[in-house]
Amino acid sequence: MALAFAQAPGRVVTDTKLDLTVDPWGFLGRALTLWDPSGAFGQVQNQAYGYLFPMGPFFGLGDLAQLPPWVVQRAWWAVVLVVAFVGVVKLAEALGAPVIKGG
Repeated sequence: MALAFAQAPGRVVTDTKLDLTVDPWGFLGRALTLWDPSGAFGQVQNQAYGYLFPMGPFFGLGDLAQLPPWVVQRAWWAVVLVVAFVGVVKLAEALGAPVIKGG
């Protein structure tokens, strides 16, 4: 988890859905419709529905907790990294690869 927080602490890192990090509730509200009038002359939403769950509520709860956006962004990255690591371990076990277990 420390790896996620080590990159540019205190700064939001540009992502494909930066508006989700900066204004999660506004993004989620716009994601519920096909047309978004707030961009340039308006735009058709691109993949916004894919961020409705679980990423959208995660960022929304971070906003409600008044955490800085960069902390919520890094916490999300940490969750993704931990879940991916656990998934690789489970896959290795299912394939019969030797897995070192702690404890």
